[in-house]
Amino acid sequence: AACTFDGSISSNPADGTSDDPSAAVIISDAGEGIYSVQFTAQKKGTHTITIALAGVTVGTITREVGAAAPSGATSTVVGTSTPLTAGVSATFTVQMFDEFNNEVDTLTRADDALISAVYGKTELTVTRSGTAGSYEVTHTFERAWACPGCFAIKYRGVHTTDGPYTVTVVPGAIDPDMSLVQKVSGGLPKAGSLMSLLLITRDAFGNRRTASSGSAVTLALVDTTGGDKTISSVIGMDACAAADGESACTGAGACTYTADNAGTTDVDEEACEAIMVTDTDDGQYTIVYGHNAADVYRLDVSVGSTVLPTAAFEGEDSTVTIAPGPVSLGTGDTTVEGSGLSVASAGVQASFTVTTKDAYQNTVDDSSMAIQAGLTFDETCTTCKFTGARSTSSGGVFTFTYTATALGNYNLNVKIGGADVSGSPFAVEVQHGVLDLTKTSQRVSVTESFSAGQEVV
Repeated sequence: AACTFDGSISSNPADGTSDDPSAAVIISDAGEGIYSVQFTAQKKGTHTITIALAGVTVGTITREVGAAAPSGATSTVVGTSTPLTAGVSATFTVQMFDEFNNEVDTLTRADDALISAVYGKTELTVTRSGTAGSYEVTHTFERAWACPGCFAIKYRGVHTTDGPYTVTVVPGAIDPDMSLVQKVSGGLPKAGSLMSLLLITRDAFGNRRTASSGSAVTLALVDTTGGDKTISSVIGMDACAAADGESACTGAGACTYTADNAGTTDVDEEACEAIMVTDTDDGQYTIVYGHNAADVYRLDVSVGSTVLPTAAFEGEDSTVTIAPGPVSLGTGDTTVEGSGLSVASAGVQASFTVTTKDAYQNTVDDSSMAIQAGLTFDETCTTCKFTGARSTSSGGVFTFTYTATALGNYNLNVKIGGADVSGSPFAVEVQHGVLDLTKTSQRVSVTESFSAGQEVV
């Protein structure tokens, strides 16, 4: 006859937790004192089933419960929240869970066919990982941006947890071949003036960097004429400041400079301070530079140890021509030389030269230079006239000639733009010229007879 089961049944997972609240127990009376016990667990693992009658345990049974079939809605993806780098292979791990949030241990070929991954319109390859119950998606992203909802992984057409995903791709390492150098306009480069360059850094895929790279950027002005005027920074200003403080960037040792005509390489603080590189923390560098020696230079911009190619420069021109500065009339700059500065002979052409230079000893070659020269003696002296002329300049050297006709001490005034050159006016003595018998006069007094010892005029 049928009877009522008077007891209790519990299911304990092997992980030490309390009775599994998700285990639904069904007790059926099979008759003749036999009861069937069915239970449905939602937590995988080894379950111990305990049967008690009137509080007395009458038996225990263990059953191994595995995970159910995978579910896209509960499966998770690791690696989507970390910024990715363009050009660097990225791997995402897909951990499969069943609908009860149990990790799936075993995957089948049927599962392999049911999982898919896409980025935008690009289908990605999904492979099993080395860990049971998980997949991997490996892809190298090239475009740097945060594509909203572009990355999706589905199982049976259902997005994985929190999907689709927005992955952020940042630019990769600086690629010198893809970076750009712009010459910032600021007038004709001249000795003593400052010029600017803007370095826009990009990675191998042309992505413009948007943050500090931490790379040392340096500049060298290379004398292309074979001279000894090369000037270079040894280290980028920011990197130098970070390492040793600003003094190491602007003081001796921060750059090398070979002075014009010096013949040896030396450290020059002024030349050092003429190059300043600043990382603006937005993927760009500003480079301010100057040089006191007029010449044609090649701009060598380096990122780390790599020199940017000429093609990186706007217009594919990496040269700069530094022209002389304005003519300087200071002592030791523009010079006046020649014998005609101190002495001349009446009626004989005298000469002197004017070599025009700027404040940095660069020769200024300008044939239209307004140079005036003249002799002054006495405004009332009508015979003190002279003629003068300036020949065509040659390499910044202007030759002047003049002819004075009257003896005396003169002032030779040499002016440029209305201002005296150093040393002007020069004291010039006009002396006797060569004897001209055609212009020599004589007075002769002759008597018909004279006696010995008599004076004759």
